Amino acid sequence: MNKYVLLLNCITNAQTRGHNILVYKYSKYIFFILSILYEENFIKGFLIKNSGPKKNFYILLKYKNDKQAISTIFISDKNSRKKDLEKIHNGVSISIISTSKGLITSETACLLKIGGVLLFTIK
Repeated sequence: MNKYVLLLNCITNAQTRGHNILVYKYSKYIFFILSILYEENFIKGFLIKNSGPKKNFYILLKYKNDKQAISTIFISDKNSRKKDLEKIHNGVSISIISTSKGLITSETACLLKIGGVLLFTIK
């Protein structure tokens, strides 16, 4: 299973249980995903803290009117990954795209006029 799928599952499970903080193991890939989630206001923020020889993320979860900030996550499968970016971006949700420039939102990819592989969409 992909790293980002596990992260998104952990975030939604923690929000369902009403947790405010989620501890998750560090990786550079997850750092870029969390940065996008923070910029798009799906999480309050995150910290990187050394716990002995290992690094961990402390993710501050966000709620809107006592409801989860992330209501729906669509993980794209291999068959639906390559799509026209114009069709993906609809203003209501964000899609995370893996491109030659790194992980970016579909809106940024449209502005830069680059394509990529759709990883997931959050609403």
